[in-house]
Amino acid sequence: MTLVHPSGEQRIRVLAEREIAALAAALPPTPPDAGPDPAPGGPAECLRLARGLNAAIDSGAFSHSVSARVSRRIAAVVLARAGQAALAPGGPPADTLYFCVLDPLHGLLTVPDPPPRGPRRRERTEVLCDACRERVTARPPDDFWSEALHTTQMHRPPLPYHGGAPFSAPEHGVARVLKDARTLVAVDEEFGSR
Repeated sequence: MTLVHPSGEQRIRVLAEREIAALAAALPPTPPDAGPDPAPGGPAECLRLARGLNAAIDSGAFSHSVSARVSRRIAAVVLARAGQAALAPGGPPADTLYFCVLDPLHGLLTVPDPPPRGPRRRERTEVLCDACRERVTARPPDDFWSEALHTTQMHRPPLPYHGGAPFSAPEHGVARVLKDARTLVAVDEEFGSR
């Protein structure tokens, strides 16, 4: 199980900033007369939302818990990577991508519809990277989600990265993260400076 504890929070912050900078550098410059909103689910919106998720934390306007801060930064990484994947020649639209539900930092996946079923959760689908699928198939856990990335060791039990926005439904992939991030960023922009 991968844990991100407070000493690792800085590493997640650096990773988020690096992925956001890479997407910003890959996007063509926006002309001054361009419309105010980027295309929904496109690379420019991924960049805007990833920056927005980070900005609320960096501004200090909110007293987010370690778990909430790390979850937002992980979502920023996922969105920035999805935007970069969509920019690649022949790349899939960002909102059609998935990530490993046990650890979204493992990278992005294109998954056939419907996604493959997890080894222990026959009643629902779980999108897993190859390494996680091998691990949980070889040694199935009693509780599938006990294997998930946890954002802090300060709580008992440790808090998972998922469970609330921007990861309220991780099995729905980047499309759901985009939806949750739109709401979070809009609220942050509306009320964050007060």
